[in-house]
Amino acid sequence: MNQPLVLVDIMKEIVESMQVPDPANEGEFLALNYQPGRSPQILQMITTQSQSAEHKDFRYPLIGLLMPFREPMGAGGSSANTVVRVERIVIACLTDSNKSVLERYAEGETFKSILYPCYYELLYRIANSLSVSGQDPAMFPHTKVDLPGNKPINAETNDIIDCIEILNLEIPLLQIKTCL
Repeated sequence: MNQPLVLVDIMKEIVESMQVPDPANEGEFLALNYQPGRSPQILQMITTQSQSAEHKDFRYPLIGLLMPFREPMGAGGSSANTVVRVERIVIACLTDSNKSVLERYAEGETFKSILYPCYYELLYRIANSLSVSGQDPAMFPHTKVDLPGNKPINAETNDIIDCIEILNLEIPLLQIKTCL
């Protein structure tokens, strides 16, 4: 019987291993907020964090693993790879709504200093995960979408975010044969 791999846990380990330089503090890394769930659940968590003095500053950058995702089952064999298609991952950070889109793409701004480094580091860490088959970040088919924010994500927080969405990311997970 193949031992099931839990993508939520694998992605948690991957995000925890990420080292994205903090553009505001040389030599330090960004603290990433990993949140799996459906959109309303992730928004509720961000809202709850925004109301906490302790957690307010740790909401972003956010790596959101949006559910549901489909995991093919019943591959068989002694050791089989299962390709999981993750329909949507969001990488988000706060932005200044007074800045134009061009300004947000400038060096030192949201896209080039936070979002793109998070995106490339995420792919790198996925490729180097022991739960994933393959070690080349370019081998995972997906679509990348840049989304400069122009309105608050919800009424409770008034957060305006820039984000990158990763759509239909195909991750070949290693299935481990176990005997019970």
